[in-house]
This record gives sequence, C-alpha cells and structure tokens, in this order.
Amino acid sequence: MKKKTSFFQSASESNELLEGLETFERMHGKSKHSRTSSNSFKHNKNNSNNNSIGRVEFIGILHVKLVSAKDLVAKDLNGLSDPYFTFSSTNPQLLSTNEFYPGQVVKSSIQKKTLNPKYNETHNVCISNVTEDVLYIECMDWDRLSSHDFMGSHVLKLGDYPRLEEATEENPISITVPLQNVKKGEVSLQLFFTKLK
Repeated sequence: MKKKTSFFQSASESNELLEGLETFERMHGKSKHSRTSSNSFKHNKNNSNNNSIGRVEFIGILHVKLVSAKDLVAKDLNGLSDPYFTFSSTNPQLLSTNEFYPGQVVKSSIQKKTLNPKYNETHNVCISNVTEDVLYIECMDWDRLSSHDFMGSHVLKLGDYPRLEEATEENPISITVPLQNVKKGEVSLQLFFTKLK
C-alpha cells in the first residue's frame, strides 16, 4: 500500500505553524517553516523581508504540493538541468515592485540531471487574502560553482480558483500551468487552503 503523504510533517509542526503565522509582527523575518532560498529570485532587488511592506495580517495557509514538472528548458552542457522551484505569496501591488510577504518564500528540493522532475513534496505559505493574493512560482537551475539559472516563472492568481477554500488535503485542486518567460516547460501542483481562525 502506498504511504500517504501528509501536508504537515507532524501534528506539532501544524500547531506551531498555525500559532506562529497569524500577523506580520509574529512572522517578521525568516520562519523556520519557510526555507528561504538565497539563490532564487536573484533578479528581484527587494526580498521578502523588506520592512517597507508594513503590517500584514495573514488569514490562512496555502498548501502547495509540488507534484512534478515537464519538458523544462536545458541549462547545462549535458543537455539537462538540475531544477528546483521556489514559491512565494504576495499581492499584485507588491509583486509589481518585486516584493513578497515577509518570510513567505519557500524552496523545493533539487532534482539532478532531468528535464522532467518528480517531486511529490508539499510547501506551505501564508496568505492575506484568498481572492486577491497571488502565488509566485519560479523554476531555477541549480549550479555548484556559478549563479543559478532562471528556467521560467508563473503568477498564479488565487482568485481564479473559487473552490480553493473548500478544497482539502484529500480533495485538493489539481492544476498544471505553463512556465512563462521561457520557450517551454510546465509544472503540476495540488492546492488547498487552511484558515488560521
């Protein structure tokens, strides 16, 4: 029997996340539940800890299961790539200035030497408005000795998925979206939302 994958690593992690991520003041800086990538978003001048954002009150947690990606662009000399993804939550106004909610940038594992990686891993980001916020998705090619290469991005508008608040871990929203600003590539995700209050 296939082992069920939990959207939280443990019950204690779930409780800590729910208790610790309600407001900007309690989330200021990098959360231990949000693995910030120092190499992702390298083309963005303002990172997710920019104090100019001001107070942000989070209403819930967006659970993002990164299932797989397909037909990615090759960035290495061997005709393959070492892809990983980053996810961040923000709103359209902040995104226009390359800013994200504080602490809400998470990074997937790196899949070596492939253009069709499989992940099956879940990442959690807090959101402030389930109808107006966006999830910024970015794919990067990992390099040991040089800067990481951009492999595409996608801006996912949460308001385009009215069933999001009713989705559950057992019945998530399954989507496949194209990677933009590159010639090809797509990523498959499963989403659901948990209210903080």
